[in-house]
Amino acid sequence: MARFEVSSIVQLSHAIGRAAPLDTIELNPAAFGDWTLALCESGWMLTNGEDVVPFASAGGARVRIKRGRFATLLVGDNGHPCIQAAIDAARGGETILIAPGTYREGRVFAADELLQPGMAAAAYGLVVNKSVTLQGVADDGTPITDRDKVSATAVALFHSAHSGSFAIAAAGVTIRGLGFVPASRCCDDEVVRGITRVFEVHGERFNLLASVVERGPTARALSAVHFSGRGGCAPVRNAVISGNLLCGSISLEGATPGECGRVVIRDNDIVGDLLPPVWISCDASVLASPQAEAAMPVVDDNTLRTRDGARFSMVVQCDDAAAPAALAHHGLDGYLSRVLDANGEIGAVLLDASGSSRMAAMADPTGVRKAAYGVGIYASTQAAMGAARAGDTLSTSSGIRRGFSTPSPVPAALAPARDLSETGVLRVLHGDDGVVRPVRLFDGTGRPRGAYPNIQAAIDLARDGDRISVPAGPYPGDLYIGRPITLTGANAGKAGSVDGRGVEAAIVGCVVIGSQATHVVIDGFAIIGSVTTELAAEANQHLALRNCVIDGRDMSSAIAVLSGSGTSLANNVILGGVDEAIYVPYGFEDLAITGNRIRAASGGVAIALNGGAGADSVRIFGNTILGGDYGVLIEVDSGLEQAGDFITIAGNQFGELLEGAPSGAPVVACVHADAPVPATLERSLGASLELNTYNVPLTTMRADVRFESRKPRLHEARR
Repeated sequence: MARFEVSSIVQLSHAIGRAAPLDTIELNPAAFGDWTLALCESGWMLTNGEDVVPFASAGGARVRIKRGRFATLLVGDNGHPCIQAAIDAARGGETILIAPGTYREGRVFAADELLQPGMAAAAYGLVVNKSVTLQGVADDGTPITDRDKVSATAVALFHSAHSGSFAIAAAGVTIRGLGFVPASRCCDDEVVRGITRVFEVHGERFNLLASVVERGPTARALSAVHFSGRGGCAPVRNAVISGNLLCGSISLEGATPGECGRVVIRDNDIVGDLLPPVWISCDASVLASPQAEAAMPVVDDNTLRTRDGARFSMVVQCDDAAAPAALAHHGLDGYLSRVLDANGEIGAVLLDASGSSRMAAMADPTGVRKAAYGVGIYASTQAAMGAARAGDTLSTSSGIRRGFSTPSPVPAALAPARDLSETGVLRVLHGDDGVVRPVRLFDGTGRPRGAYPNIQAAIDLARDGDRISVPAGPYPGDLYIGRPITLTGANAGKAGSVDGRGVEAAIVGCVVIGSQATHVVIDGFAIIGSVTTELAAEANQHLALRNCVIDGRDMSSAIAVLSGSGTSLANNVILGGVDEAIYVPYGFEDLAITGNRIRAASGGVAIALNGGAGADSVRIFGNTILGGDYGVLIEVDSGLEQAGDFITIAGNQFGELLEGAPSGAPVVACVHADAPVPATLERSLGASLELNTYNVPLTTMRADVRFESRKPRLHEARR
């Protein structure tokens, strides 16, 4: 296999013309740092946006492209004809880019190709036996990172009765942005009937991201992803399953504590079929251990769905038919409660009179194991009620706890198909003992730390770097934030002015960020009150307030930035207070006000800036500023005279067109109490203000910016 080192377009064209399949073309990073692999009608090509070099030789794109330490293989029209061919050509460490299309995968693999002692020689759809990254791409060659945009699909031609349709036999495998369909036939060409496993994972550090795993055409999916710790296979460690749509369960087998651990299952939509969406099988010693949680996977922010009335959303099952009494004080209670709080509406946990999760008898649908016992999260409140006994407590995923009391009639609306009185389940109590805990707290790595009845309770117990997730609903009361944390509301990531916002997480009160909090993020809330940030004026002491609706009409100011460095106010809707919408009274350092829709009150100011003692810098970009007597009012006083001072106001729209006529506030006024405005500031402001749009009436001051050497009476400025 030849190697071609290229440092120019001419050398690259020459190398492509001469290279044979499996040769290496090594690009000089200095010469090709801004070049990318892309797709055109004829297949793969290299381009920098202006120059294009297609892989048009007889060998096509079946070469190994290397740039620095990174190597790439290509699958598609002029690349490798299938995914397995690219894996076979890999040496380890490559990224394999897979063009849109359907790839029919399958062949017989010898035992030495499978690497794992627990895997037998057989026909598989696909075997990943090298440490590679499989990356699906869009029509233009852009990597896909969203499961809804998957456009390349691997269809298995064969299914191994031992290890499923797709096998991961090496450590360090990552799959992103691909679709997978299991086979309908075994290696002996017989139709697969009953149940299948789609992925069988035997290697450590496996990542399945932003992908789709479908059901089989003729078989039900037992597991979309199965981690095996049996038969001599290496235990599963450091795996991440995130952002996928999985038609079938995630199942884990572990013989001893720790073998199921360090698996992260996050932000997936999982549809359990014969098994619960998350199914864990382990020794009785794991269930009975006080350190049981350390052996369990992290399960966060998933949608767990079931078919055919399945009882459980998640189960931790004992391998043997252990007596429930022997496991009455297992160590999984806190773990199951945290999983319940960290995932959507996934069901309920049933606690017995001692406060432990109730053990339930269950059978393995594969028929391999006999009836055993386990604990889990029921798929619905009704399923939990059907299994409850007198004195049990039911804990739902929204944090509402209900108790079951002594026998009494059951309301018809709550009664399941069988008579509840026969099981000792009686009625749900809707009294003062119900505790709602909708606010969830996560640490910096995303692990849940608890659920709380209100936002301030979560803030008080948070640690530096934690995240607080707040669902839709009203939250009355002022908030004080005294540490670096992130608050995400129901509309996080959605600009305050977009039509697609849902029901708000509404803070009814004033929010104050104290000087001890070095970095605070508030994203996706409605705030009926004001926001005041008192962060110390030091580097990286800032607030990021974004995608919020702040209604400060009953306050003096909707937002007050009293100090801090690097504060950002972005993509909010801000309804101004009696005096100002945004008030910056003591100077501003690296302040950014971008993408907001700001409406000042009658007689008020949209943005009021006062210079400080040090360097003052602000960027006001892309805002819509409406109403009031001033759009931006800059009061110089003794500040704004330093060499590092600058104010940039560009790309904004002042006022609006109402029935074709301009309507809005005066644009910008810059005033100095005792002396003329500094010439440098006047020049810089005058230059930037040419880049705005002004929908203001003729009665408004005609100049884009007004410079005065006295404080104006606001209404005089209109004359």
